[in-house]
Amino acid sequence: MQIRHFTVFSILDSPITIQANNTNSHTHVYNPNWPPHARFHNGQTMSTGLVCGISSLYFLHKRPSLSSTPAYNLNISLFLIHLYFLSSLSGGLYPGARFMDPEFGAENDRPQIWGFGGILGISWVGWFCVRRGMGISKMK
Repeated sequence: MQIRHFTVFSILDSPITIQANNTNSHTHVYNPNWPPHARFHNGQTMSTGLVCGISSLYFLHKRPSLSSTPAYNLNISLFLIHLYFLSSLSGGLYPGARFMDPEFGAENDRPQIWGFGGILGISWVGWFCVRRGMGISKMK
């Protein structure tokens, strides 16, 4: 099935991979300066990323049925990837929030904008390539 080619893109940009690499470190989970409620929200975010990533992979491999097509499943998968990354990018917009703690970078450092933006771009490239491989040229 052509849609399986998109799995490579999903794994590369999956919230599962990103969360495992970035938040389970001294800057997040093991940061002794974080108060308990900040840890709660970090755990919440990690679990959200995990659920979105697993759900995305499910829809990529779901067999078509009467109520869904491969194109529909592909679109849902792309949407699920965006749920996590777009909400993560918005986190820095809240009052008093910063993209990085002072001990780990300068006040103007915003690695998430480039990293997450790149991940979303890769997702769209994968989506486009798979749709072309499926013979779909227009959004249906």
